[in-house]
Amino acid sequence: MRNQSAAGVVTDLTQAELLTFEAALHEQRSFRLEQLAELADGAGARSAPLGSEVAGALEQAARHALAEIDLALDRLRDGRYGQCVDCGGAVGRDRLEVLPAAARCMPCQHRISSGRPPAADTAQRRILRPVR
Repeated sequence: MRNQSAAGVVTDLTQAELLTFEAALHEQRSFRLEQLAELADGAGARSAPLGSEVAGALEQAARHALAEIDLALDRLRDGRYGQCVDCGGAVGRDRLEVLPAAARCMPCQHRISSGRPPAADTAQRRILRPVR
């Protein structure tokens, strides 16, 4: 079944799947907020022999993950969830099941991870994409 959002984006995700992914994202968001609170009060540092550098790296990673989760929730609200932010193709149900905050399809993620810029037509697509 295909789902069409208010923004006109068509995905192969059903409404039930979107609700499941939304619940997973909220659960991950709560976990990251708890993690940041523990790191802020030092509980995270007491549970393992961590130096300040390691605690700082953990906090930075948790903040990054939280930002990615918030962006995924924004895409879900805007009807763009499951659509690659670079090429506009499908991120893929299997990828979203493993990483609900995924913003890119695997080819685009590999491109970015290897230090290459997004696909050449991405800049034009971003210009044409409605701003919300």
